[in-house]
Amino acid sequence: MGKKSRAKREETDAQPVSPQVAKPANRRDNSLVIPKEVSNRTLGRVLLFSGVPIVFAMATYFVAALAARSGYPFPNVAVLLVSLGFFGISVVGITYGYLSASWDPAERGSLTGIQEFKENSARILAALKEEGAERREEKS
Repeated sequence: MGKKSRAKREETDAQPVSPQVAKPANRRDNSLVIPKEVSNRTLGRVLLFSGVPIVFAMATYFVAALAARSGYPFPNVAVLLVSLGFFGISVVGITYGYLSASWDPAERGSLTGIQEFKENSARILAALKEEGAERREEKS
């Protein structure tokens, strides 16, 4: 390495480099941000509707092991199917937990969230239909 390139590199290393980070001028301008109230509400519902079935799925193995030790073994296929059923319910619970939460920060929503689920599902289906229509127009 030559003296010129070494001197040039030392000059650039000595200069502080300030990173250029693009920051939004006003955070409220971003309409895609999920409000904290809605996020917390959604997280709580997802944990409830998916966490309880996961606990039951794990408990299935412990119950089967205890029953086998007591002399009443369950068929392996039955234990597998019951635990898979609970895991499947848990996956559905994630979706239901998200869609059953009220997306309006001012409204808490109901305990079961059936009405909110209907409203939010209708919103998603309408958005999907609109996007499909736009894509068909672009192809034409």
